[in-house]
Amino acid sequence: MKNKTIKNKTIKNKTMKNKTIKNKTIKQRGRGPISIMDDEFIITKFKNIFKLKTQYKFNIVSKIKFNKKFFILTLDEPELIIDSEKYHNKECLKFSVDENENGISVIVWNIFKCAPIENYGNIIIETLKEFAQKCGYYSVIIDADGSTLDFYFDVNGEMENVEIDLFMLSILSSGESWYNRLGFYNNFDIENTEINKQKITYPLYEIDNFVKNNFQKTFYLHNYDQFNILCEYIINLIDVKKTDSVQYICKKISNFIRVNCDTMNKTCKVDYNTIVKINYFLNYMYKILQIKYDGNNLEYIIPFNDNMTVRKGGKKIKKI
Repeated sequence: MKNKTIKNKTIKNKTMKNKTIKNKTIKQRGRGPISIMDDEFIITKFKNIFKLKTQYKFNIVSKIKFNKKFFILTLDEPELIIDSEKYHNKECLKFSVDENENGISVIVWNIFKCAPIENYGNIIIETLKEFAQKCGYYSVIIDADGSTLDFYFDVNGEMENVEIDLFMLSILSSGESWYNRLGFYNNFDIENTEINKQKITYPLYEIDNFVKNNFQKTFYLHNYDQFNILCEYIINLIDVKKTDSVQYICKKISNFIRVNCDTMNKTCKVDYNTIVKINYFLNYMYKILQIKYDGNNLEYIIPFNDNMTVRKGGKKIKKI
């Protein structure tokens, strides 16, 4: 094996047994030359990792859409799709493998919960990270955070849906979105995470006083009474006080949803109006506190050195 010098750094060329799509290799920062593999390699590698994480059968294929190649994961067990209205999308995951300025990244375009599988989202993310690491890729990028909690209700014979933004509930409860907690960030979110964490420590009575004196400036509130009645409803529903912080109250809301709703089957033991009011309260808190979250191009940098780890923004630091 010969050594090759790139930008005054000597690295070893790795023998690649698989055919590559491109005739050239590119330099991954700190990793040496890596090639984008062919479809068969990508599909086989991903399936081999994913099948170890779930007992269910899935299939993955490559498709060209809008002059771009995507890899699409579908469920191979239709009997698990218990309600076509709730699990209407047959694509469980859509991603691509693209070259960017830093090297090669896995770009995640869509993640759909296509069947009632526990911890489905975590399983998908863990698979994507492991897949990218084993291929020697630079990162995994979430194109846009569209994560939601969806619940369906029969209201007077009509099917009604309540959609709660998961990033909103997560930020109000912890200061970070679900993707942030899994290590996915962009520069905008890195700068605002600590600010958001401070904002959610405000007690509810301070928010109440602010709204009482400034509701005319908040276009999403018709009057103070509307907000006050909603707060009293939430206080009684989850047994909190106005002296409690927004973060504590939203953690209690999160727990209330976990106890009373089935996120896999998208149903709740409580009625439609209760979930609607919870959703209104979360939206009001998010807007009044002026929470800042971009949610686009969230990137997880793949660690590549056993003695190093990656922190927010992709900066590498030595493990302690």
